[in-house]
Amino acid sequence: MGSAVALATGLLMTWIVILFLPADQARFAPEHAPLLRAVAVFTLFSATSAGSFYGELRGRSWRPAAHGATLVMLATVALLAGRDWRERTAQAMAHAIDAFFSTRLATQSQN
Repeated sequence: MGSAVALATGLLMTWIVILFLPADQARFAPEHAPLLRAVAVFTLFSATSAGSFYGELRGRSWRPAAHGATLVMLATVALLAGRDWRERTAQAMAHAIDAFFSTRLATQSQN
């Protein structure tokens, strides 16, 4: 719960700081939507975790459902992170391969 709250707070503060950088507006414009999505996901994850924690402390009858919701949120975050990692890795590999072959072709054409 604490880590999710810290992430949500940190991401929200980052978004606020970006709002106060009008000189760099064009540079940070593509980051606004993903940043707000991350704030929403981790705020929801924090609320779910807090509800689960409260249910556990008070011994409420709905705590198994709250624990299940927390696990669903954790799985969702893990799946989204895995998908993003795969996409970024594929892009980085494609860029590295292009750079390697373009450098190699340029070297061969000079010889």
